[in-house]
Amino acid sequence: EVEYVDREIGRLVARLKDQGMYDEAVLIVTADHGEGLGDHDLMGHIHQLYDSLLHVPLIIVAPGHLKPGLVVEDPVSLVDILPTVGDLMAWELPGETSGRSLLPLTRGSSIGDKPFLAATARPQSRQNLEALIDGGLKLIVDPDTQAVELYDLAEDPGELQNLSTHRPDEAARRLELLQHLIEGRVDDGEWVDLDDETKAKLEALGYVH
Repeated sequence: EVEYVDREIGRLVARLKDQGMYDEAVLIVTADHGEGLGDHDLMGHIHQLYDSLLHVPLIIVAPGHLKPGLVVEDPVSLVDILPTVGDLMAWELPGETSGRSLLPLTRGSSIGDKPFLAATARPQSRQNLEALIDGGLKLIVDPDTQAVELYDLAEDPGELQNLSTHRPDEAARRLELLQHLIEGRVDDGEWVDLDDETKAKLEALGYVH
């Protein structure tokens, strides 16, 4: 799979160069999730919120805008990609757009600390889970059972030692922040019926059963 993706990206880059478009292009390679390959007894990518599933590649190539070979260690989120592209392309984005441009990081500046959220949801997942990554710590909570996990990602990148009982104050503080952020993003909205064309597209992607 890695070899196949590498080859196909190579074909894309070659075509852009042949068409004289490469120097004006912005290429981004990323993923929507990682993959459990036995980590935490999981083969797959839906049912957990450990970094084996959340940590994905993000490679941005923008000739004339970004220095080749630059590596940024700061944690960022997929919601930051749209503002970054908008910044590169000088687009005016809607005011409600989530995320922040990552270009300041490429110039040695900070974009400030910001907690990151992740979630799984039934029926695709076996359980509802919510996670918050903040200050190098990750909190994972099951809102149905109130089971809590807390990991120090620097000291324990494999997320094998649950610190929730050893550092209860930090777990409680992050649980309160997580609940506040989740409540601020939930919109009651209204249920709507999907038309046949939309259903067919979702079924083809495996998201409707």
